[in-house]
Amino acid sequence: LPKCPTPDRPTPPALLIAVARAVGAATLAVPDVYQALPSGSSDQRLRTAIKHNALIEDLPAEWLATQPAHLPAASELRERFAGLPDLPGAWPAADALERTLHLAERCTYTPPLGGVLFPRIELAADQTPYSRLCELAFEGARRRFRPLRPEVLRRLDYELTTIEQLGFAPYFLLVERIARFARERDIPTVGRGSAADSLVAYCLGLTEADPLRYGLPFERFLNPDRRDRPDIDLDFCPRRRDEVLEHVYGLFGAHRTAMISTLNTFGPRAAFREAALAHGIPPAEIHPWSSRLPHHLPPPGEEGGSDPGPLVRALRATPEARHRPPPAPPPPPARRRPESCRGAARDTAALRSAPRRGGGRPRPLDRRGRLPTRSQAPPRHRRGRRGGTGRRHPTGQGRGRSTRAGQDGSTRQSRLDHPC
Repeated sequence: LPKCPTPDRPTPPALLIAVARAVGAATLAVPDVYQALPSGSSDQRLRTAIKHNALIEDLPAEWLATQPAHLPAASELRERFAGLPDLPGAWPAADALERTLHLAERCTYTPPLGGVLFPRIELAADQTPYSRLCELAFEGARRRFRPLRPEVLRRLDYELTTIEQLGFAPYFLLVERIARFARERDIPTVGRGSAADSLVAYCLGLTEADPLRYGLPFERFLNPDRRDRPDIDLDFCPRRRDEVLEHVYGLFGAHRTAMISTLNTFGPRAAFREAALAHGIPPAEIHPWSSRLPHHLPPPGEEGGSDPGPLVRALRATPEARHRPPPAPPPPPARRRPESCRGAARDTAALRSAPRRGGGRPRPLDRRGRLPTRSQAPPRHRRGRRGGTGRRHPTGQGRGRSTRAGQDGSTRQSRLDHPC
Protein backbone atom coordinates (compact mmCIF):
# COMPACT_ATOMS: atom_id res chain seq x y z
CA LEU A 1 0.00 0.00 0.00
CA PRO A 2 1.83 3.14 -1.14
CA LYS A 3 -0.43 5.29 1.08
CA CYS A 4 0.65 3.39 4.20
CA PRO A 5 4.39 4.04 4.58
CA THR A 6 6.49 2.39 7.25
CA PRO A 7 6.71 4.94 10.09
CA ASP A 8 9.98 6.29 11.37
CA ARG A 9 10.72 6.40 15.06
CA PRO A 10 10.30 9.95 16.45
CA THR A 11 13.48 11.86 17.14
CA PRO A 12 13.70 13.53 20.58
CA PRO A 13 12.96 17.29 20.25
CA ALA A 14 15.98 18.17 22.39
CA LEU A 15 18.28 16.48 19.85
CA LEU A 16 16.70 18.35 16.93
CA ILE A 17 17.02 21.68 18.74
CA ALA A 18 20.67 20.98 19.55
CA VAL A 19 21.42 20.21 15.91
CA ALA A 20 19.54 23.36 14.76
CA ARG A 21 21.61 25.51 17.14
CA ALA A 22 24.83 23.89 15.93
CA VAL A 23 24.19 24.52 12.23
CA GLY A 24 22.20 27.76 12.57
CA ALA A 25 19.00 26.32 11.06
CA ALA A 26 15.47 27.38 11.90
CA THR A 27 12.97 25.10 13.60
CA LEU A 28 9.60 24.19 12.09
CA ALA A 29 6.46 22.74 13.66
CA VAL A 30 6.05 19.63 11.52
CA PRO A 31 4.76 16.54 13.34
CA ASP A 32 4.65 13.11 11.74
CA VAL A 33 1.18 12.48 10.31
CA TYR A 34 -0.03 8.98 9.36
CA GLN A 35 -3.78 9.47 9.76
CA ALA A 36 -6.21 12.33 9.26
CA LEU A 37 -8.18 12.09 12.52
CA PRO A 38 -7.38 10.89 16.05
CA SER A 39 -9.87 8.06 15.54
CA GLY A 40 -7.97 6.79 12.49
CA SER A 41 -5.46 4.64 14.36
CA SER A 42 -7.56 1.52 13.81
CA ASP A 43 -7.70 2.24 10.09
CA GLN A 44 -3.94 2.67 10.04
CA ARG A 45 -3.53 -0.71 11.76
CA LEU A 46 -5.85 -2.33 9.22
CA ARG A 47 -3.99 -0.95 6.22
CA THR A 48 -0.67 -1.93 7.75
CA ALA A 49 -1.91 -5.49 8.22
CA ILE A 50 -3.07 -5.63 4.60
CA LYS A 51 0.23 -4.18 3.40
CA HIS A 52 2.31 -6.80 5.21
CA ASN A 53 -0.17 -9.64 4.57
CA ALA A 54 -0.41 -10.18 8.34
CA LEU A 55 -3.07 -10.50 11.03
CA ILE A 56 -4.14 -7.25 12.67
CA GLU A 57 -3.58 -8.50 16.23
CA ASP A 58 -0.03 -9.64 15.47
CA LEU A 59 1.46 -6.39 14.16
CA PRO A 60 4.80 -5.51 15.75
CA ALA A 61 5.25 -2.04 17.18
CA GLU A 62 7.82 -0.99 14.55
CA TRP A 63 5.19 -1.33 11.82
CA LEU A 64 2.79 1.07 13.53
CA ALA A 65 2.97 4.84 13.93
CA THR A 66 3.68 6.28 17.34
CA GLN A 67 0.56 8.04 18.62
CA PRO A 68 -0.51 10.79 18.31
CA ALA A 69 -0.10 10.44 14.56
CA HIS A 70 -3.08 12.47 13.31
CA LEU A 71 -3.14 15.84 11.58
CA PRO A 72 -3.46 18.32 14.48
CA ALA A 73 -5.50 21.48 14.43
CA ALA A 74 -3.77 24.86 14.76
CA SER A 75 -4.58 25.19 18.45
CA GLU A 76 -3.38 21.67 19.18
CA LEU A 77 -0.19 22.30 17.25
CA ARG A 78 0.54 25.47 19.24
CA GLU A 79 -0.03 23.64 22.48
CA ARG A 80 2.19 20.75 21.42
CA PHE A 81 5.15 23.01 20.55
CA ALA A 82 4.58 25.70 23.20
CA GLY A 83 7.32 24.50 25.56
CA LEU A 84 10.07 24.29 22.96
CA PRO A 85 12.57 27.12 22.36
CA ASP A 86 12.13 28.96 19.09
CA LEU A 87 15.07 29.20 16.68
CA PRO A 88 14.28 31.53 13.75
CA GLY A 89 17.58 31.06 11.94
CA ALA A 90 17.67 33.20 8.80
CA TRP A 91 13.88 33.25 8.37
CA PRO A 92 12.08 36.58 8.81
CA ALA A 93 9.09 34.98 10.58
CA ALA A 94 9.56 34.93 14.35
CA ASP A 95 7.20 32.03 15.07
CA ALA A 96 7.71 28.33 14.22
CA LEU A 97 4.10 27.94 13.11
CA GLU A 98 4.32 30.96 10.82
CA ARG A 99 7.53 29.65 9.29
CA THR A 100 5.90 26.26 8.74
CA LEU A 101 2.87 27.81 7.07
CA HIS A 102 5.07 30.02 4.89
CA LEU A 103 7.14 27.03 3.78
CA ALA A 104 4.03 24.94 3.08
CA GLU A 105 2.62 27.68 0.87
CA ARG A 106 5.87 27.81 -1.09
CA CYS A 107 5.78 24.03 -1.55
CA THR A 108 2.22 24.02 -2.88
CA TYR A 109 2.14 22.90 -6.49
CA THR A 110 -0.87 22.60 -8.79
CA PRO A 111 0.03 20.97 -12.11
CA PRO A 112 -1.56 22.41 -15.23
CA LEU A 113 -4.30 20.08 -16.41
CA GLY A 114 -6.50 19.86 -19.47
CA GLY A 115 -3.86 20.38 -22.15
CA VAL A 116 -1.67 18.11 -24.25
CA LEU A 117 2.06 18.78 -24.61
CA PHE A 118 3.74 16.97 -27.48
CA PRO A 119 7.52 16.76 -27.92
CA ARG A 120 9.21 18.78 -30.60
CA ILE A 121 9.80 16.77 -33.77
CA GLU A 122 12.82 17.77 -35.83
CA LEU A 123 11.55 18.91 -39.23
CA ALA A 124 12.93 20.76 -42.23
CA ALA A 125 12.56 24.52 -42.28
CA ASP A 126 9.81 24.36 -44.92
CA GLN A 127 7.80 21.62 -43.18
CA THR A 128 5.11 21.49 -40.53
CA PRO A 129 3.97 18.41 -38.56
CA TYR A 130 0.91 18.19 -40.80
CA SER A 131 2.84 18.41 -44.07
CA ARG A 132 5.36 15.81 -42.90
CA LEU A 133 2.57 13.49 -41.79
CA CYS A 134 0.83 13.85 -45.17
CA GLU A 135 4.09 13.07 -46.94
CA LEU A 136 4.68 9.88 -44.93
CA ALA A 137 1.04 8.79 -45.20
CA PHE A 138 0.89 9.09 -48.99
CA GLU A 139 4.27 7.39 -49.36
CA GLY A 140 2.94 4.51 -47.29
CA ALA A 141 -0.30 4.43 -49.31
CA ARG A 142 1.67 3.95 -52.53
CA ARG A 143 3.46 1.01 -50.96
CA ARG A 144 0.35 -0.55 -49.41
CA PHE A 145 -2.10 -0.10 -52.31
CA ARG A 146 -1.15 -0.95 -55.88
CA PRO A 147 -2.78 0.52 -57.81
CA LEU A 148 -3.77 3.49 -55.65
CA ARG A 149 -7.56 3.71 -55.59
CA PRO A 150 -9.77 6.84 -55.19
CA GLU A 151 -11.42 5.56 -51.98
CA VAL A 152 -7.96 5.31 -50.40
CA LEU A 153 -7.24 8.95 -51.20
CA ARG A 154 -10.63 10.09 -49.91
CA ARG A 155 -10.19 8.20 -46.64
CA LEU A 156 -6.65 9.51 -46.19
CA ASP A 157 -7.77 13.09 -46.82
CA TYR A 158 -10.57 12.74 -44.25
CA GLU A 159 -8.34 11.23 -41.59
CA LEU A 160 -5.47 13.67 -42.11
CA THR A 161 -7.88 16.62 -41.95
CA THR A 162 -9.35 15.33 -38.69
CA ILE A 163 -5.90 14.72 -37.19
CA GLU A 164 -4.82 18.26 -38.09
CA GLN A 165 -8.02 19.81 -36.71
CA LEU A 166 -7.52 18.04 -33.37
CA GLY A 167 -3.80 18.92 -33.27
CA PHE A 168 -2.49 15.35 -33.11
CA ALA A 169 -0.10 15.38 -36.08
CA PRO A 170 3.01 15.58 -33.83
CA TYR A 171 1.80 12.53 -31.90
CA PHE A 172 1.56 10.42 -35.08
CA LEU A 173 5.04 11.54 -36.13
CA LEU A 174 6.38 10.59 -32.72
CA VAL A 175 4.93 7.09 -32.77
CA GLU A 176 6.05 6.59 -36.39
CA ARG A 177 9.60 7.50 -35.44
CA ILE A 178 9.67 4.92 -32.65
CA ALA A 179 8.16 2.22 -34.87
CA ARG A 180 10.63 3.04 -37.65
CA PHE A 181 13.52 2.59 -35.22
CA ALA A 182 12.22 -0.88 -34.33
CA ARG A 183 11.78 -1.89 -38.00
CA GLU A 184 15.25 -0.69 -38.95
CA ARG A 185 16.74 -2.95 -36.28
CA ASP A 186 14.47 -5.90 -37.02
CA ILE A 187 12.70 -5.67 -33.65
CA PRO A 188 9.27 -7.31 -34.05
CA THR A 189 6.53 -4.75 -33.46
CA VAL A 190 2.84 -4.45 -34.27
CA GLY A 191 0.11 -1.98 -33.37
CA ARG A 192 -3.12 -3.06 -31.76
CA GLY A 193 -6.34 -1.69 -30.35
CA SER A 194 -8.46 1.04 -31.89
CA ALA A 195 -5.48 2.36 -33.88
CA ALA A 196 -6.20 -0.45 -36.35
CA ASP A 197 -9.24 1.60 -37.47
CA SER A 198 -6.98 4.31 -38.88
CA LEU A 199 -5.81 4.20 -42.49
CA VAL A 200 -3.09 6.72 -41.64
CA ALA A 201 -1.71 4.33 -39.00
CA TYR A 202 -1.85 1.51 -41.56
CA CYS A 203 0.01 3.56 -44.18
CA LEU A 204 2.63 4.60 -41.61
CA GLY A 205 3.31 0.94 -40.86
CA LEU A 206 2.01 1.16 -37.29
CA THR A 207 -0.70 -1.48 -37.83
CA GLU A 208 -1.11 -4.43 -40.20
CA ALA A 209 -4.92 -4.53 -40.66
CA ASP A 210 -6.32 -2.76 -43.71
CA PRO A 211 -9.30 -0.76 -42.37
CA LEU A 212 -10.83 -0.49 -45.88
CA ARG A 213 -10.73 -4.21 -46.43
CA TYR A 214 -12.32 -5.01 -43.08
CA GLY A 215 -14.70 -2.05 -42.96
CA LEU A 216 -13.23 -0.48 -39.79
CA PRO A 217 -14.60 3.01 -39.00
CA PHE A 218 -12.05 5.72 -38.27
CA GLU A 219 -14.41 7.38 -35.76
CA ARG A 220 -13.90 4.49 -33.38
CA PHE A 221 -10.28 5.60 -33.06
CA LEU A 222 -10.58 9.37 -33.45
CA ASN A 223 -13.84 11.25 -33.65
CA PRO A 224 -13.92 14.94 -34.65
CA ASP A 225 -16.93 15.43 -32.37
CA ARG A 226 -14.95 14.32 -29.32
CA ARG A 227 -11.79 15.68 -27.77
CA ASP A 228 -10.45 12.27 -26.80
CA ARG A 229 -6.71 11.93 -27.21
CA PRO A 230 -5.54 9.11 -29.48
CA ASP A 231 -3.76 6.14 -28.02
CA ILE A 232 -1.62 4.07 -30.37
CA ASP A 233 -0.47 0.89 -28.62
CA LEU A 234 2.67 -0.72 -30.02
CA ASP A 235 3.74 -4.17 -28.90
CA PHE A 236 7.45 -4.95 -29.08
CA CYS A 237 9.30 -8.21 -28.71
CA PRO A 238 9.91 -8.58 -24.95
CA ARG A 239 13.43 -9.81 -25.58
CA ARG A 240 14.42 -6.55 -27.28
CA ARG A 241 11.92 -4.11 -25.77
CA ASP A 242 14.63 -2.50 -23.65
CA GLU A 243 16.42 -1.43 -26.82
CA VAL A 244 13.38 0.61 -27.79
CA LEU A 245 13.14 2.11 -24.30
CA GLU A 246 16.81 3.07 -24.36
CA HIS A 247 16.26 4.72 -27.75
CA VAL A 248 13.29 6.75 -26.47
CA TYR A 249 15.18 7.86 -23.37
CA GLY A 250 18.19 8.82 -25.48
CA LEU A 251 16.07 10.56 -28.11
CA PHE A 252 14.15 12.84 -25.75
CA GLY A 253 16.30 12.77 -22.62
CA ALA A 254 15.80 11.04 -19.29
CA HIS A 255 14.31 14.22 -17.77
CA ARG A 256 11.62 14.42 -20.47
CA THR A 257 10.60 10.77 -20.54
CA ALA A 258 8.64 8.90 -17.87
CA MET A 259 6.97 5.54 -17.47
CA ILE A 260 3.22 5.21 -17.14
CA SER A 261 2.18 4.33 -13.59
CA THR A 262 -0.94 2.31 -12.92
CA LEU A 263 -2.71 2.92 -9.60
CA ASN A 264 -4.85 0.07 -8.32
CA THR A 265 -7.49 0.86 -5.69
CA PHE A 266 -9.69 -1.23 -3.44
CA GLY A 267 -13.12 -2.00 -4.82
CA PRO A 268 -16.00 -3.19 -2.62
CA ARG A 269 -15.13 -6.87 -2.94
CA ALA A 270 -11.40 -6.41 -2.36
CA ALA A 271 -11.96 -4.08 0.62
CA PHE A 272 -14.39 -6.54 2.21
CA ARG A 273 -12.15 -9.54 1.59
CA GLU A 274 -8.87 -7.95 2.73
CA ALA A 275 -10.40 -6.44 5.88
CA ALA A 276 -11.89 -9.79 6.84
CA LEU A 277 -8.64 -11.67 6.19
CA ALA A 278 -6.71 -9.15 8.31
CA HIS A 279 -9.05 -9.97 11.21
CA GLY A 280 -8.41 -13.69 10.85
CA ILE A 281 -11.76 -14.63 9.32
CA PRO A 282 -11.40 -17.81 7.21
CA PRO A 283 -11.91 -17.42 3.46
CA ALA A 284 -14.70 -19.99 3.53
CA GLU A 285 -16.75 -17.51 5.58
CA ILE A 286 -15.69 -14.50 3.50
CA HIS A 287 -16.42 -15.76 -0.01
CA PRO A 288 -20.21 -16.18 0.35
CA TRP A 289 -20.47 -12.48 1.22
CA SER A 290 -17.79 -10.98 -1.04
CA SER A 291 -19.20 -12.79 -4.07
CA ARG A 292 -22.53 -11.02 -3.48
CA LEU A 293 -21.04 -7.54 -3.52
CA PRO A 294 -21.02 -5.48 -6.74
CA HIS A 295 -17.74 -4.62 -8.39
CA HIS A 296 -18.36 -0.85 -8.18
CA LEU A 297 -19.99 1.49 -5.66
CA PRO A 298 -20.12 5.29 -5.32
CA PRO A 299 -16.94 6.73 -3.80
CA PRO A 300 -16.91 6.94 0.01
CA GLY A 301 -18.63 10.08 1.28
CA GLU A 302 -21.21 10.37 -1.51
CA GLU A 303 -23.88 8.33 0.27
CA GLY A 304 -26.59 9.81 2.47
CA GLY A 305 -25.90 10.30 6.16
CA SER A 306 -28.76 8.03 7.25
CA ASP A 307 -27.64 5.24 4.96
CA PRO A 308 -26.82 2.02 6.88
CA GLY A 309 -23.68 1.71 4.81
CA PRO A 310 -23.01 1.18 1.11
CA LEU A 311 -21.74 -2.36 1.62
CA VAL A 312 -24.83 -3.35 3.62
CA ARG A 313 -27.10 -1.66 1.11
CA ALA A 314 -25.30 -3.39 -1.75
CA LEU A 315 -25.76 -6.79 -0.12
CA ARG A 316 -29.49 -6.11 0.10
CA ALA A 317 -29.91 -4.76 -3.43
CA THR A 318 -27.46 -6.76 -5.57
CA PRO A 319 -29.48 -8.70 -8.20
CA GLU A 320 -27.06 -11.62 -8.05
CA ALA A 321 -27.92 -12.14 -4.36
CA ARG A 322 -31.71 -12.00 -4.58
CA HIS A 323 -32.27 -15.67 -5.40
CA ARG A 324 -29.37 -17.09 -3.39
CA PRO A 325 -29.83 -18.42 0.14
CA PRO A 326 -28.47 -15.93 2.70
CA PRO A 327 -25.26 -17.06 4.39
CA ALA A 328 -24.57 -16.70 8.06
CA PRO A 329 -24.22 -13.05 9.16
CA PRO A 330 -20.68 -11.77 8.55
CA PRO A 331 -18.60 -11.07 11.67
CA PRO A 332 -18.71 -7.47 12.94
CA PRO A 333 -15.18 -6.53 11.74
CA ALA A 334 -16.10 -7.54 8.19
CA ARG A 335 -19.14 -5.26 8.35
CA ARG A 336 -17.52 -2.19 9.88
CA ARG A 337 -13.96 -1.96 8.63
CA PRO A 338 -13.98 -2.31 4.81
CA GLU A 339 -15.22 1.27 4.31
CA SER A 340 -11.86 2.66 5.49
CA CYS A 341 -10.11 0.82 2.64
CA ARG A 342 -12.62 1.22 -0.17
CA GLY A 343 -11.22 3.54 -2.81
CA ALA A 344 -7.78 3.69 -1.17
CA ALA A 345 -4.63 3.05 -3.18
CA ARG A 346 -3.58 -0.58 -3.11
CA ASP A 347 -0.38 -0.69 -5.18
CA THR A 348 1.36 0.97 -8.09
CA ALA A 349 3.22 -0.46 -11.04
CA ALA A 350 5.14 0.90 -14.01
CA LEU A 351 4.26 -0.23 -17.52
CA ARG A 352 7.74 -0.68 -18.91
CA SER A 353 6.44 -0.94 -22.46
CA ALA A 354 4.65 2.42 -22.30
CA PRO A 355 6.90 5.46 -21.84
CA ARG A 356 5.51 8.97 -22.02
CA ARG A 357 7.41 11.78 -23.63
CA GLY A 358 7.58 15.31 -22.30
CA GLY A 359 6.21 18.33 -24.10
CA GLY A 360 8.03 20.78 -26.28
CA ARG A 361 8.32 23.39 -23.53
CA PRO A 362 11.74 23.81 -21.88
CA ARG A 363 10.65 22.51 -18.47
CA PRO A 364 11.56 18.84 -17.91
CA LEU A 365 9.05 16.34 -16.58
CA ASP A 366 10.49 16.23 -13.08
CA ARG A 367 9.69 19.95 -12.76
CA ARG A 368 6.03 19.32 -13.62
CA GLY A 369 5.55 16.87 -10.75
CA ARG A 370 7.30 14.24 -8.70
CA LEU A 371 8.28 11.42 -11.05
CA PRO A 372 10.57 8.43 -10.38
CA THR A 373 13.75 8.09 -12.35
CA ARG A 374 14.31 4.96 -14.40
CA SER A 375 16.31 3.38 -11.60
CA GLN A 376 13.40 4.00 -9.22
CA ALA A 377 10.74 2.46 -11.47
CA PRO A 378 9.10 -0.66 -10.03
CA PRO A 379 10.44 -3.95 -11.40
CA ARG A 380 8.51 -6.09 -13.84
CA HIS A 381 6.71 -8.45 -11.53
CA ARG A 382 3.46 -8.95 -9.78
CA ARG A 383 2.59 -10.50 -6.48
CA GLY A 384 1.75 -14.16 -6.66
CA ARG A 385 -1.74 -15.17 -5.65
CA ARG A 386 -1.97 -16.25 -2.07
CA GLY A 387 -2.44 -19.92 -1.59
CA GLY A 388 -4.73 -21.31 1.07
CA THR A 389 -6.03 -18.67 3.45
CA GLY A 390 -3.28 -16.26 2.58
CA ARG A 391 -2.27 -14.52 5.83
CA ARG A 392 1.05 -14.91 7.52
CA HIS A 393 2.50 -14.01 10.86
CA PRO A 394 5.01 -11.09 10.91
CA THR A 395 7.78 -13.58 11.72
CA GLY A 396 7.07 -15.46 8.51
CA GLN A 397 5.45 -18.40 10.29
CA GLY A 398 1.78 -19.03 9.59
CA ARG A 399 -0.75 -18.86 12.39
CA GLY A 400 -2.94 -21.77 11.36
CA ARG A 401 -3.06 -20.38 7.81
CA SER A 402 -1.01 -21.21 4.77
CA THR A 403 0.66 -18.77 2.40
CA ARG A 404 3.01 -18.65 -0.52
CA ALA A 405 5.93 -17.44 1.52
CA GLY A 406 9.51 -18.61 1.61
CA GLN A 407 11.43 -19.53 4.71
CA ASP A 408 12.64 -15.94 4.98
CA GLY A 409 9.06 -14.63 4.96
CA SER A 410 9.24 -13.25 1.42
CA THR A 411 6.25 -13.57 -0.85
CA ARG A 412 6.78 -15.48 -4.05
CA GLN A 413 6.71 -13.30 -7.16
CA SER A 414 6.28 -14.23 -10.82
CA ARG A 415 7.87 -12.34 -13.69
CA LEU A 416 5.81 -11.12 -16.58
CA ASP A 417 8.53 -11.74 -19.15
CA HIS A 418 7.84 -14.35 -21.78
CA PRO A 419 9.60 -15.37 -25.00
CA CYS A 420 8.45 -14.11 -28.39
